[in-house]
Amino acid sequence: MSSLSKNILAPIEAISGDGNNRVRVDFLRFGLPSKWLLAMLAVPMLIALCISAYLTYVSVTASEIVGCSGGELFDCSHVIYSKWSKLAGIPVSSMALLTYVAMIVATVVTASGRFSTSTRQIAWVAVTGLAIAAALAALYFIFLQVVVLKHLCQWCLGAHTCGLLIAGTILYTNRIAMSQMALVSGIAAAGLAVMIGVQINSEEPPKFVITEYVEDDDSSDKDTVDTGTFAIAPEDFEGAPTDDDAMMMAPTDDEFFAPPEDDEDLFEPPSEDTDDEDELDDAATLVAPLRQTVESGSELVLGLLAVQYPHHAVLMLQEPKQQEEQNKDAAKKKTAKKKKMPEPRIVEFMGLKLDANKWPIDGKPTAKHVFVEMFDYTCPHCRTTSQAIFKVKADMGDDLAVVVLPVPMKMACNGAVTVDHEVHREACELSELGVAVWRCDKANFSKFHKWMFEGDKAPNFQTALGKACELVGKERIEKELSKKTSKAYVQQHVAMYKKLNGGAVPKLLFPKRSVQGEFTAVDALKNLIKQDAKQ
Repeated sequence: MSSLSKNILAPIEAISGDGNNRVRVDFLRFGLPSKWLLAMLAVPMLIALCISAYLTYVSVTASEIVGCSGGELFDCSHVIYSKWSKLAGIPVSSMALLTYVAMIVATVVTASGRFSTSTRQIAWVAVTGLAIAAALAALYFIFLQVVVLKHLCQWCLGAHTCGLLIAGTILYTNRIAMSQMALVSGIAAAGLAVMIGVQINSEEPPKFVITEYVEDDDSSDKDTVDTGTFAIAPEDFEGAPTDDDAMMMAPTDDEFFAPPEDDEDLFEPPSEDTDDEDELDDAATLVAPLRQTVESGSELVLGLLAVQYPHHAVLMLQEPKQQEEQNKDAAKKKTAKKKKMPEPRIVEFMGLKLDANKWPIDGKPTAKHVFVEMFDYTCPHCRTTSQAIFKVKADMGDDLAVVVLPVPMKMACNGAVTVDHEVHREACELSELGVAVWRCDKANFSKFHKWMFEGDKAPNFQTALGKACELVGKERIEKELSKKTSKAYVQQHVAMYKKLNGGAVPKLLFPKRSVQGEFTAVDALKNLIKQDAKQ
């Protein structure tokens, strides 16, 4: 005798004496829940339905998860893109979605007077079984998040809480017979056991998405050859460079591979340091009343002014001949710097362009293969991806270079970020520090960049600053950080990130495709580089 006949139909047969009304007699042994109870249960059902629908959408489209990414504890992407989030390649959130759809439909049937009592009772047994299945699955996935993944997802926990609340309420009312409860519970447990078995034997799914770039078909009709967007590095804001600074400065716009003049997407560099602008404005207001005093004949007054006021004011008070000589010296140094600049190495990525000589780079711009990486020093997925990149770079040697563009995932310096997380607390400062080290000492930048990715999490700013001072020199790094150039570079990185529609980091960017998300397959990465990073 089957389980169904033994637990449900046999007892009824003994009561009724024939088999014609087995189901009707059995289900009349319990009363239906009240409509207010059904209405109360509908609330968590609808909430769980909406959350499951959203998580299904995120899983299918690989979209950024609102309000939960990149944290040390709460990191939805770590949960959503793990092997435990799918069953035979199908997102478990989609299965939860179907479960809650069925649960709501069965609840509506239970509450409706259009159906017979026996039909409504069968519907209520279905609601009970689905609720028990949802609760068991909730306990299982909470266990995985806490013990196995060691990261939590607020959205998932919200859906699981709803499932536990629904099941707890139904079990508390205990409307159906024990034999029926045992049957539906057994079915739910068996289904969960099958799911666990399949997941344990499944391979870890990829945590990245590859996007192909397709050029505009109209581009072939244009007269201009270069139709991509050019990313222009910010200028050095400190005016005329010293001999030491000449090697560190980002070039001015006229030294770049000439972009189309009518390109609306051109990344314009900041024209000058706003600190200098403010200082010059303040100095200008002082010059008029003070020049007459100085011209009256006191060198002591000029000396006091040199101490009291910004150097810009003193320069404006000096003899025109001295100013002219200083301007000539500055022009000579600038000309000498231009002559030393290497030939542009234009790197294309997803429709954008930049000169590898003028942006932070790990390796030599003359390398055979060059691609662009957008990352955040505080991002856990960026850390694991960078380790794979370092392994490939060690294998390929001087044939590979990576243009590294730190893009901090913090609202203070990245307008595309909508929610701040504690793990990114010093993301802005660390990004600017990385750029500052590159500008001060390109030879030691690779050492600093690799050191930043050692360990399980990013060092705090003070520790990183100490390492930067060790590699570059305290005076040089402090001088560079006192400017606004490094901050301007980071803002240009963010502008490029927005141009690529934002989303998760890291991003590995090639001419015709991009890889977004955690990418740890060394051999696959090497193949991608050889396919797309040739210049």
